[in-house]
Amino acid sequence: MISVESVSDASFGASRDDVKATEGYQVILEGPNLKNLQETSRTLVSAMQKMDSLTGIHSSLENAAPLIRIKVDPIKAAAEGLSPITVGAEL
Repeated sequence: MISVESVSDASFGASRDDVKATEGYQVILEGPNLKNLQETSRTLVSAMQKMDSLTGIHSSLENAAPLIRIKVDPIKAAAEGLSPITVGAEL
């Protein structure tokens, strides 16, 4: 799955020179196959880097370890004498 969302980051300091604000977009790739995600990411990054109107293009997959998302069913966990927090702490 590919989705695009707008992002905004702002930080403020004591002086006018400390004010920093960035706006942009992030493309989110999701799927069960890490190799496919890496290949799609490389293709997208390469294509986007060729666009003069875009800057600062990079992928979080470049040097990242694989990430998994686990959803704990609280009812099933309780049936095993566990809580979702306990399961999360053990991972």
